[in-house]
Amino acid sequence: MVLTPHYDSEFRNLAGKTIKEVVHMSKEMYDDMMWYCEPVDTTMLVFTDNTVAVVTADPEGNGPGFMFFGELK
Repeated sequence: MVLTPHYDSEFRNLAGKTIKEVVHMSKEMYDDMMWYCEPVDTTMLVFTDNTVAVVTADPEGNGPGFMFFGELK
């Protein structure tokens, strides 16, 4: 996998983190993010240091997104 400089600088702080909890975001959480859309269906990763990662539609956080999981071969 080839990482661009933007990707590397934006996400390098995820290396070494441990996921404590995977949260299906509630309608109240959507309201807090000022996302006024349906359906309410995205994920928040909560790390052991109490930081979070939220899957969004774009870098500005203009709505929920989807995270794909897979395996590198």
